[in-house]
Amino acid sequence: MNPAPSRYWRLLRRLLAALALAAGLFAPGSSAVASALRVTPIRIELQPDKRFCALTLANDGDLPVSVQVRGFRWSRGEQGEDLLEPVAGFSINPTIVTLGGQESRLIRCSLPAAEGPAEQTWRLLFDELATPDTPVGPGEIRTLLRISVPIFRAPRGAEPALDWTFRHDPGGGIAAVIVNRGQRHVRVLSISMTATSGETVHLDRGGYILAGGRLAFPLPPSFPVSIAELRVQTDEGNLIPTRLAEATGTGQ
Repeated sequence: MNPAPSRYWRLLRRLLAALALAAGLFAPGSSAVASALRVTPIRIELQPDKRFCALTLANDGDLPVSVQVRGFRWSRGEQGEDLLEPVAGFSINPTIVTLGGQESRLIRCSLPAAEGPAEQTWRLLFDELATPDTPVGPGEIRTLLRISVPIFRAPRGAEPALDWTFRHDPGGGIAAVIVNRGQRHVRVLSISMTATSGETVHLDRGGYILAGGRLAFPLPPSFPVSIAELRVQTDEGNLIPTRLAEATGTGQ
């Protein structure tokens, strides 16, 4: 195919800038009041034979805060959305805790037994509970905090294996799709696409691609598919996925 014209790359850059601006417009403003909850660690990776974990929940503020703690099996949709479902064998103690100002508490969890050749993934949700007597200033909105902590447990030797392709959807849209056919997750920091003409576009699209999962990101309808290389920057270094034949439909 012909090399990608520069105007297409400019169009993609403008689209990404617009998306970043929209995200900023919907960020909480200065009129919001949030609590000072903190959880450590913010990510847990367990050895294959381990079932137990512990975290510290701390209230760095001066007012008491009540928190509910829940655990879920975790997967991801191809748009990067988190999919949570209840799972048997995931125990948490305590599930409800009230912390005074500057107080902390140890939260213990017990996970289901290991199964299958691929990494297992869960999330712990720490949800601040509403209290009617919490003081809020005039014109302020009380926002309740949620902290989500990922938990990973992979078999020994498990590694990610990334492929990618373009997908033409029935409605005429086109998307780039990265598929993880490996047995361990990757944490994507950014993605770069280099055209056969040598031009490169960097996509600030991050998040986890779990074992067996995929990440799709739509492109402008006129975007050319003359891509020489797609490179994924992860928290463990750069990966160059293998390109597959183009797909049609949802890819699910």
